[in-house]
Amino acid sequence: MGLDYSIMLFFERQDPWPIMEGVAQFADHNLKTHTAVRYPDKIIRLPFEPWAGTEEITPIPYDDQSKEWDFMTSLYFRKDQEVSDYANYYHLDEGPSQERVAIGYIYLTIYNNWEAYGASWDPDLILFQFMAATSHMSVLMADSPAICEPFIDLLEHYRGVYGLIDREMDAELIWLRGKEHQVIIPHAWMSLAEIEAYLDKGP
Repeated sequence: MGLDYSIMLFFERQDPWPIMEGVAQFADHNLKTHTAVRYPDKIIRLPFEPWAGTEEITPIPYDDQSKEWDFMTSLYFRKDQEVSDYANYYHLDEGPSQERVAIGYIYLTIYNNWEAYGASWDPDLILFQFMAATSHMSVLMADSPAICEPFIDLLEHYRGVYGLIDREMDAELIWLRGKEHQVIIPHAWMSLAEIEAYLDKGP
């Protein structure tokens, strides 16, 4: 079996669609299908392909109360050594003048409620999970500082609480309450209280 790493971003509970507009700032807009979100006075269109049932409710009402929404996306990242190596391996790089590379597909799920996944469910938070499609992409997520940069920006600008990389056997905390981290924690589905208690305990 392959690796299924993911980047998990936890935000204060809010309208998730402005956060998705933030993700759209570094997304590939040339996908076959986009997603529409319907507000009372407008419709916004987002460069993400709905799937796994989400396509059946588009345009999505802005106040939809589904437990989760599923999308596929391709996202642009700055070229560091790891991203450059990945791009060269898959022939994604168009030359040294190209500053960013689109990586995809990435599976994006917004969890309005993740209670089914364990006791870490917090009704005051929403979760954005960006899951790698391959083992090679999983390793890239774990190893590349450039991959983390736009996700940390999202946490900083949209009332993020914490973010981590789920590495299946453990997790790496990358951001907590306004500060960047590089700390290995036992697993990705720890509650916020458990994470803070673990950090307080120290090595």
